[in-house]
Amino acid sequence: MISSSPGPCSAELVPADPPAAATGPFAPHGRRQSTILFVILVVVISALPFLPALRYGFVYDDDVQVVDTVAVRSVQSPANYFLTSVWALRNSAIPLNYNYYRPLFYSWLRVSAAVFGLHPFPWHLAVLLTHLAVTALVFFLLRRHLGDSWAAVAGALVFGLHPVHIESVVWISGVTDPLAALGVLGSLLLWLRKMETPRIGLLAAWLACYAAALMSKETAVALPAIVFAYVLMGIPGGESASPAKPGNVKSALRETLPFLAVTIFYFGLRLVVLHSFRAGSSPWLSRSAVLLTAPSVLLFYLRHLVWPVGLRLFYDFVPVLSVRSPQFWVPLAVLAALAGCALLGWRRLGTPVSAAAAWIVLPLLPVLNIGLFFRDDFLHDRYLYLPSIGLALLAGLATRRIFGQQSGPALRIGALTGFVLLLFFLGASTVIQAAPWQDNLSLYSHAAEHSTNTMARVNLASELSKRGQYEEAQTILEDVIRERPDFWLVNYDLGYVSYRLKDLDAAERLLRRAIAINPGDADAHEYLGLTLFRENRVDEAAALLSAAIARNSVGQGYHFALGIVLRQQGHLDAAKAEFAQEIRNHPENTVIRSEVAQLEDNSAPQR
Repeated sequence: MISSSPGPCSAELVPADPPAAATGPFAPHGRRQSTILFVILVVVISALPFLPALRYGFVYDDDVQVVDTVAVRSVQSPANYFLTSVWALRNSAIPLNYNYYRPLFYSWLRVSAAVFGLHPFPWHLAVLLTHLAVTALVFFLLRRHLGDSWAAVAGALVFGLHPVHIESVVWISGVTDPLAALGVLGSLLLWLRKMETPRIGLLAAWLACYAAALMSKETAVALPAIVFAYVLMGIPGGESASPAKPGNVKSALRETLPFLAVTIFYFGLRLVVLHSFRAGSSPWLSRSAVLLTAPSVLLFYLRHLVWPVGLRLFYDFVPVLSVRSPQFWVPLAVLAALAGCALLGWRRLGTPVSAAAAWIVLPLLPVLNIGLFFRDDFLHDRYLYLPSIGLALLAGLATRRIFGQQSGPALRIGALTGFVLLLFFLGASTVIQAAPWQDNLSLYSHAAEHSTNTMARVNLASELSKRGQYEEAQTILEDVIRERPDFWLVNYDLGYVSYRLKDLDAAERLLRRAIAINPGDADAHEYLGLTLFRENRVDEAAALLSAAIARNSVGQGYHFALGIVLRQQGHLDAAKAEFAQEIRNHPENTVIRSEVAQLEDNSAPQR
């Protein structure tokens, strides 16, 4: 269970009185009693736009990562979380996601499942509290950089209220980002404290926090690069360090080495467990196309960071395939201009600008390789969770300069009004754009209405079929399959819909194609078996259902369906054994228990 406190990685993070950098109404306040008030102010305001989400349900991948976690928590050993990928534990048919090694995230799910069960409210509350703990650590980091508590409050509020955090805070399974950020910030702050007062205990603490961050989400690997940049630019020296007195490469390497040692150990463990750095599926985009597309991807994220409007789960995005394409050169020119502005800002405003640039760019570098992701699912606003720390730092720096001694009353009043309006815009935008996350139908409908993304339409069709709206789902899927006949998921979904509409010939054809494309899909085997069973091809049905169980031994309904087929074949004892196994796997499924009871009374319902 997550509490609102920063947790063990935040021990000794509150620094001594920060150096004075401003006077007047925004003068620094280093006293511990005032620090508590500042943190409460930041946390309370940051929580407000996310409070409506506490009544939302489980959405998107929560059904397999949260709901199924509750269902199977008694049959999986926690040691398995460190011995395989996240989705392998879920018996996922999507090969791509087997490349995610996040044992601490899965442990968080296990503990939360044991405490919360299937009630979404405490799950949402736990994620929100984790985000608020991260926001508090952002406040401490900004105060170290800026030496001004009020400026740190301003920047932390920009971070806490920002709409790009909707995925990471409103979506329960998105907690990977706050969990990783908690470890990253805890590690960095402890390392900064170590630079002031070297102690072996601090060394162990910040390395443990970094390891925990890596075990929560892979993007935490950006921390060693951030530390290297900090030392190279003289940031650990505090506000007094100037661009004229940066650190050297040797010092930067020395401070980064412990982080690199943890990183090497993590990737070694990951390689042993997953056997590969790549996903199981073949790459869908060439390396040259990945490089050509990287500038437009980076610009996409920067645009959402500064103008978070029109956010949704899926986006339309066409990779760049030619070096002569304007989609390569225009973003590259814009990025070069932004880099020039950052360099100028560093020379004029000092290390906070360079630190902000490091926070914005370095965590985004891994996700620029879109070839590692699923073809229709490689852009997500949750990847901006760590980079938004850089934006928060810039906001705090702007606040400190505007409200410094040189500013007149008119400028201060105008700036304060503008800042309040900015916070209101961020908060209101978060509330409005988080609304589609209340349930899957709203989430997928919103994405499909604003894009032609394949996954948006397939997920919408899948949700409609779950609600019994098979004709509407069929219309969507038929459009998609004309565009992507080789996509196993659309073949499976359309095959399932055809089965429900009793078009058994189409169902058999589509499900066989889905299995040919992705032999690991247990659901396709199950419904092809059920399709053949309806055609009275009992022996073939039994073989396919057994194949489904071999691929996913705890799949809901698999053993029950096989029991029905075995009963039809006259194997009553074997059928009863399958029914019993189904109940052991899913004791919470009262419908199955009732149907098994009816079957044992020789009054079997139609499946």
